[in-house]
Amino acid sequence: MLHTATELGLGVDGSASNDGSNMIQEAHQALLINRLRYQADEITHHDTLYWVTKGSAQVLGRDDIGELGVGKQADIALFNLDEPRFSGSHDPLAALILCGAHRANYVMVTGQ
Repeated sequence: MLHTATELGLGVDGSASNDGSNMIQEAHQALLINRLRYQADEITHHDTLYWVTKGSAQVLGRDDIGELGVGKQADIALFNLDEPRFSGSHDPLAALILCGAHRANYVMVTGQ
C-alpha cells in the first residue's frame, strides 16, 4: 500500500473555488489519478480512505482527528448504498469510493 510510504492528505476547499466540496468525490478522483501511474492493486480504495482520514490528520499535525477512538473528534458521515449505481459491489467501502457518493445521508460532528 502506498499510504505507508509517504505523508499524504486530501481535502476540499470552499465554494468559491470548488463547486461541490465533496470529500468522497475527491477520494474517487485521487484514486483514478493515481491509477494512471500505479496498478489497481497498488492504489486501492483503502489507500484513499487513509488519505482522507488519518493521512490528512498527520499532514495537519493533528492527533485528535483522523480516526475513531476515545478522545477523538468523532466526525462521521453515513451513506446509504441502496442506489442502483452501487449494486454489484461486494465491498461497501469500494462501492462508496469507486462509484463516488454524491452526498451523505447523516453526518455527526464531534459526536453530535
